[in-house]
Amino acid sequence: MYFTSHKIKTSVLIFCLLITAFPDAVSSADPPGPPPARVVTATLVTRQVSPTISLTGSVVAELESRVAAKVSGQVISAPPKEGIFVDKGTVLCRLDSEILQRSLEVANREIEAATILLEKGNLDFERVKPVFESHATSRQAYDDRLYRLKELEAKLAITHVKRDRLQVEINHKTIRAPFAGVIAERLCEIGEWISTGATVCQLVDLTKLSAEIPVPARYLPFLKAGSTFTVRIGPDATAIKGRFNRIIPAGDFKARTFPLRLDLPAKTQLLPGFDLEVLLPTGKPKCALLAPRAAIVRKGNKTTVVTIIENRAKIVPVTITGYDGNDAIISGTQLKSGITVVVRGNERLRPGQPVTIIPATGGQK
Repeated sequence: MYFTSHKIKTSVLIFCLLITAFPDAVSSADPPGPPPARVVTATLVTRQVSPTISLTGSVVAELESRVAAKVSGQVISAPPKEGIFVDKGTVLCRLDSEILQRSLEVANREIEAATILLEKGNLDFERVKPVFESHATSRQAYDDRLYRLKELEAKLAITHVKRDRLQVEINHKTIRAPFAGVIAERLCEIGEWISTGATVCQLVDLTKLSAEIPVPARYLPFLKAGSTFTVRIGPDATAIKGRFNRIIPAGDFKARTFPLRLDLPAKTQLLPGFDLEVLLPTGKPKCALLAPRAAIVRKGNKTTVVTIIENRAKIVPVTITGYDGNDAIISGTQLKSGITVVVRGNERLRPGQPVTIIPATGGQK
């Protein structure tokens, strides 16, 4: 028993001496670290740019109408459902015109009666005219026939006007699209009574869309007619070009902003109400340091870029002062033109992490 215990103690002592004498042999048994991260890089550049500001706005329709009824009546045919496209002249709504149709029949009969009376008056006048010219009748008799003929002509004209008025009212019972567009809102249903001037539907022309952005008054001097601006629309920030159209001289007295309208390209999948972001100039061109937008990393309230020093990542805080196309205008005490920054794979890097630079076509984010 004593011999066995002594042998175990001796073995433990020898193992401890080996660890102390050969520490590298023990450490070499540890598992290897992770391989360097694969990243794609770009270079910071300096060039002349105009300082910009990012403002939000909305897509609006240049042509939008709340189509109204010119006459009152009961709806017998309601407008198409929301989202339906209609051509110019398409029937949007019909109102009951039965009573007016009956009145129109009466007016037509009155025209027939007035025409008959006018024919008789004309015959009477033609009979008395030669008699008067031969001095066989009095001037009074001649004047009676003449002015009776004129009265009948006026009455016939009046009946025509009444008939035409009724026809116009009947035509107004059918409400048509004033232009081609999409039904945005249907505001009446079959059986409802609508008054003169009541809106039956809202019609929007989707072929003429604009961007409307409230712009602070201090930036208006830098907006020039014919200028184009980068507009980013939707959750995927799709970039399109918007051309300066006009500034609407109806400012917000509290915010001190004025609506800016930009023409948007035709044949886009846009709808009124889409939110958008546009970069507008806020001053004269100046020399600035630019980084690709993809190089910017945002975590909470911090904005950084990742540079590479001796194949290791270094996190550098930056301040974004504007944008120029796909580049961000930045400033930072440790940055200058020519420095390499990571544009793909930067969001997962840690300070000091080893990296391997790969071509842009071969990297994965």
